Amino acid sequence: MKYETGIAIAFQKKVNEKEALHKIKDAGIKHVMPHGKLGDFEGTIEYAKGLGLGIPFVHLDYTYINNLWQEGTKKEEEIKRKIESLKACKRCGIDTVVIHPTELDSSTITVERVSKIDKAAGLESYTRILRTAQELGIKIALENLKAVNIPLLEHLLDNIESPYLGFCYDAGHHYAHVPHMDLMGKYGHRCFAIHISDNNMDDIDLHLLPFDGKIDFARVMKEIGASSYDKGVILLEVRWDDVKAGKRYADITPVEFLERAKRAGDKLSVLEPVVCIN
Repeated sequence: MKYETGIAIAFQKKVNEKEALHKIKDAGIKHVMPHGKLGDFEGTIEYAKGLGLGIPFVHLDYTYINNLWQEGTKKEEEIKRKIESLKACKRCGIDTVVIHPTELDSSTITVERVSKIDKAAGLESYTRILRTAQELGIKIALENLKAVNIPLLEHLLDNIESPYLGFCYDAGHHYAHVPHMDLMGKYGHRCFAIHISDNNMDDIDLHLLPFDGKIDFARVMKEIGASSYDKGVILLEVRWDDVKAGKRYADITPVEFLERAKRAGDKLSVLEPVVCIN
């Protein structure tokens, strides 16, 4: 399957999104992933479309996502926020969204906290959000995060059977945090979205450009090609100025970073010319 290159709009911190979109287009990248809170991504989506950029999926905000796992008013507020975000995506013609099953930061989601989380509350929350997604015709892709988050990802995917609930495969998270797990072997048949970045496979998610770390991307692309993922876009979730990567890209400009990203995406596209199972 031939893939085109895409990139998260937030490839650089504190950047004007419209300026970023023009830089992305000028680098020859054809697709983008908006990532934002309710109310601040609709204009971005329309602007990107006006530039001729494709949007395979939108990443929804996860600031209060842990509230879905605790009964109470905050849970109801977060369900409402997610439903309103889905409706906004529908208005923009988006058919797939990425959602974190929990918060990402390990300082707020620890092993101890996971053990106290109400799994029934989480299941009920995502079931209600999914009900709206199905009515709107929007697929929800749950993203793999750190090792501590995986049990709750499995809890949702293993207990909710729906053609509208699937998996967002983040290769960077996989090989940084749980390289021993066969995530695509288990959920590849439900893969709706992908995030690609590189790292040193040492439990630190660096958001490096592919081939700048230690991940075996021939293996990654083979697994993607054999999965149900059918968007035809290699979506790079990489950062020019990720603090965890230090000054890795300090010697190049954001524009040069995007040009390198385009070349890396093109290289990924031809690593494993296999046919998608769909």
